[in-house]
Amino acid sequence: TLCSELSVFNHRLTSQINNILADFQTGGITQDLTSGSIFEDQVALIATLGNTGLVTAMHVRTKWLDEKVDSFLNENQDNQANVVILGSGYDTRPYRMKGLQSENIKVYEVDAAGTQSQKKSAVQKLQQRGIIGDVVSKFAPCDISSQSWMECLIDKGFDQSLPTFVIWEGVSMYLTLPVIQSTLKLVADRGGKTLDSGDANYCSHSPSANWYIAFDYLNPTWALSQLWKLAMRRAREPLQSAFTSTEAEDLVNSAGMMVLENISEGREMHQRYATTEAGGKMFVEVPVQYIGHYGGFVLAGTLQN
Repeated sequence: TLCSELSVFNHRLTSQINNILADFQTGGITQDLTSGSIFEDQVALIATLGNTGLVTAMHVRTKWLDEKVDSFLNENQDNQANVVILGSGYDTRPYRMKGLQSENIKVYEVDAAGTQSQKKSAVQKLQQRGIIGDVVSKFAPCDISSQSWMECLIDKGFDQSLPTFVIWEGVSMYLTLPVIQSTLKLVADRGGKTLDSGDANYCSHSPSANWYIAFDYLNPTWALSQLWKLAMRRAREPLQSAFTSTEAEDLVNSAGMMVLENISEGREMHQRYATTEAGGKMFVEVPVQYIGHYGGFVLAGTLQN
């Protein structure tokens, strides 16, 4: 399936963490840890439960993003609109969400040329087996860290004047702060009116935003710790950035956008997406506080002129 490589990565990451924990316990790595810290809880749970906890946070993130995409599609069901998957990787939304297959919705997938080549090959195999139908996405190869992803989109016929939803899932943690800031600013500049702190609507949660970006961020307490950085380097996925809830909101505001939603509290994540009442079908036995330690999810938007 399209998720096979992600599963392999998660398994490899868990193995690397277990190896590093063994080094730590035998004195091979020195690190100051506060007993009962977020970081300590995070590592302990992953070490004892395999990748269960991490996958649970990813499931919650996916359910949250699907909900936001559906809201955008409902808002624009009679309009031409764009959905951009920035750093799309093996994202399966264009193949499993019926709303994205509508004729009035243009879907663009942006990622490195090599990644997109591998994905196209996987998609073709699934089509041959009759698992998925026609491809609705336009692939826009781009090195997000060094190229303008907007220019890459325009090269593929992207219409900046249309309402647009940017999905930025599982990407910010692998980028430097300047790249994250420039990405948010690009959305703010392309999406309509750019606000500043003197604007009367600056803190308003107006539903009239015509451009959105939804992204996730990691908790810096554990994600930027020495031990975790080493684990991710060994897994060949080095982490570059992580933010507190307040820092994530400041990033959005400084770019000139409104924070429409910011979920960083584990209990809310659990109640909304991981319980039986919420339709959750996942590893609900993982402690609620652990889900919250992942970081948070932000939906930001810009006002129409």
